[in-house]
Formats: sequence, C-alpha cells, structure tokens
Amino acid sequence: MIQAGLATGSDVTTIGSGGPVPLITSLTWQGQEFIDSARDEKRWKQATGTVKQKGGSVTLSVLTDLLTTLAKNALGLP
Repeated sequence: MIQAGLATGSDVTTIGSGGPVPLITSLTWQGQEFIDSARDEKRWKQATGTVKQKGGSVTLSVLTDLLTTLAKNALGLP
C-alpha cells in the first residue's frame, strides 16, 4: 500500500522478520478514494466479477479505474 501510494508509513522490517513489515501511519488521498470506491459491496463484487470473467488479474490502477467507472455509471455520470 505504501509503495502504491495508497498509504504513508515506513518499513520496520528487521533481520529476524519473516517478511516485510510495514508500519502504516495514514491513508493518502488516493488511498481514501480507492477505499470509497471499493466500499460498496455490490460494486466490489461487480468489479471483481468482471476481472475474473476477463482474465483474472489486473493492476491496482486498472481496478481503481474500473471501480470509478462503475461508481459513475451508478450515478448516471458520463
């Protein structure tokens, strides 16, 4: 999430850690927008269903665009 720009924080991984250990301190504006787009369960299921139907894997930016498009369609916006 930090690397994708959705959250701010730092890497607190130590030598003994089993994997990367992030310390998230807050969500960015982009992170807030993603969460707002994904919050609606019907829209989330529609987006993930479309992804599965079309190929099964997309980038975060494509998923964000899809969720945004679905939200606009629900509101009747172009």
